[in-house]
Amino acid sequence: SSEEAAGRETSAEQVEQAFLRTLGRSPVAGEKKELVESYAEFARLWPERIAKDNPQAPKGHLAKWMSLTTVCHTLLNSAEFAYVD
Repeated sequence: SSEEAAGRETSAEQVEQAFLRTLGRSPVAGEKKELVESYAEFARLWPERIAKDNPQAPKGHLAKWMSLTTVCHTLLNSAEFAYVD
């Protein structure tokens, strides 16, 4: 399934897919590097927050999911979505 495939993608592949799906383009090298680094930082920070909210939650998997969600929110808040009339 596509969900299983997503679980096997690297953070760089997930960032690439997030760019393609939200902005309709691939990231330039600097954008990709910055978001992959941010993804890694989010993945480092999320487990502690998850443990506070729900100690029984699957921290590793959920942290990766939340990290990707945060990357997607970042893209949706980017200047490319700003509308000037």
